[in-house]
Amino acid sequence: KAGAEEIALTVTVTMPAGYPSDAPPTFNVEGESLERDHCDAIEELLGEQASYMPGMSCISTSIMGLDDLDLSTLDLGVPGRCRSIFKVDVVNNSKQFTKSLKSAAVGNPCVYYYRTIECQNNAKFSFAVDPWRAVYCICDAPNKKAAVDYMKIIRTDGAMDYDMLGKPGRIQLTVP
Repeated sequence: KAGAEEIALTVTVTMPAGYPSDAPPTFNVEGESLERDHCDAIEELLGEQASYMPGMSCISTSIMGLDDLDLSTLDLGVPGRCRSIFKVDVVNNSKQFTKSLKSAAVGNPCVYYYRTIECQNNAKFSFAVDPWRAVYCICDAPNKKAAVDYMKIIRTDGAMDYDMLGKPGRIQLTVP
């Protein structure tokens, strides 16, 4: 999306020999109304997401990351920014988590990548949601103070603290 306008693009996926166990797929993005910088950023976004899932079939999951993509949130290489990256081990795929994550970003670009958990016979997981494993969250702040404030909100805000059944509980956060 570019504002309220949707833009058509074509993604060509190349699966190298040894995919998925030995080599990730490569992506080529083209679009008539897209600048080359935006195409490059989308290719990098798809490649980055695929790199989080080594040894797994990840093409459809990576391309699903383009749903509701806003071009204004793409990383075009803005100098001087401060990037926060962290991982949450298991997350309830709920509107509460995504709403809290974006609220903590206070309008700064924020994206997240995840893998789904295929096992539904665990009593901790609700059948009403698809739990996510290894959610990598990336947020860009304009300066170090804003980045520190973002991480403080993530670590201390009670809105983030929901377990698989929607009850209060601390999220397991890892900062690489």
